[in-house]
Amino acid sequence: APAADGAPETVATAEAPKPVPPARPIVPHYRAKDPRENPKWVAKSEVLANRLKKNLKKFQPWVKRSGVTCWRVFDWDVPELPFLVDFYADHLHVSEIQRQQEHSPVEHGAYQRFMATTMAEALGVSLEKVHWKLRKPQTGGFQYQALKDTGNHFEVTEGGHKFWVNLEDYLDVGLFLDHRKTRARVQKEAQGKDFLNLYAYTGSFTVYAAAGGARSTTTVDTNKTYLEWAQENLILNGLDDDRHEFVRDDVMEFLHADRNTYDLIVCDPPTRSVQQAAGRNFDVQRDHVQLLKMVGAKLRAGGTAYFSTNYRNFNFVGVPLEEMGLHVVEITKETVAPDFERQPSHRCWKIQRP
Repeated sequence: APAADGAPETVATAEAPKPVPPARPIVPHYRAKDPRENPKWVAKSEVLANRLKKNLKKFQPWVKRSGVTCWRVFDWDVPELPFLVDFYADHLHVSEIQRQQEHSPVEHGAYQRFMATTMAEALGVSLEKVHWKLRKPQTGGFQYQALKDTGNHFEVTEGGHKFWVNLEDYLDVGLFLDHRKTRARVQKEAQGKDFLNLYAYTGSFTVYAAAGGARSTTTVDTNKTYLEWAQENLILNGLDDDRHEFVRDDVMEFLHADRNTYDLIVCDPPTRSVQQAAGRNFDVQRDHVQLLKMVGAKLRAGGTAYFSTNYRNFNFVGVPLEEMGLHVVEITKETVAPDFERQPSHRCWKIQRP
């Protein structure tokens, strides 16, 4: 425009525009103070509460009839609710299976508390007795890693026997509920038998065998804490005497060195484990043939071994055992309890030497 004072006209020149960065997607985050303000959480909690109440009503007659005090009430029944929920007496143990997270860590903590409250209200449990763990994908040996150090053990009963459980300090609590029927089977067959418990964990099979009148028991595990726990379980049941031996050793090394034979054996190995002291990595799919050949060699005439695995993609190779003169049959259906029928968590075989 012409200058008001008659000066020459000037032209304003703007700087070249700076490149604009592409817009970043806006990811909504839940920031409400009250979890009930999140409609997705509310919808999930309603589905969860309804299924828990339905399962409680379904299983209560069986629970009362059988006297079971530790059992699974929710087994990832709904795909978008990846929880395993177990009763241990009047406590709830919740395992959340980690998937791709929808929330920040702070938000997920609020989500956990909201869902824990939902479970407590639906099942009539006080909130302080809900114990929550996040199960992350892990490699071998994870079941032996301590999460906390509270030392908060308490007593539960199963099949007329007592067991110490700890719902806080370890990923697994001390008593695997899916083998309830297998333990009862061992007790019925244990009278007068020499019993071997391999990968024994906290010795629940040993308790059942001892209560069934086993002549002797040998309990083998590589973990000192769990072997001591197994001894405490025997003491708790008044079964601790000189008939029972506890061996801390790698199972393969033990089977190679042991010169005894047995009438009854339980072998329930982890899917994978790392035994640093023995310089050994164990994989149940890769190593089960060698393992079971060694187990079969320990069986006396007329003896029985039970082999179990929780590896869902497991492919059992039984031919070498049959060539050893052993009779092998899968008995999974006979060992799965009602609370695990929807999604059996183990497979089980019976191996006999005629």
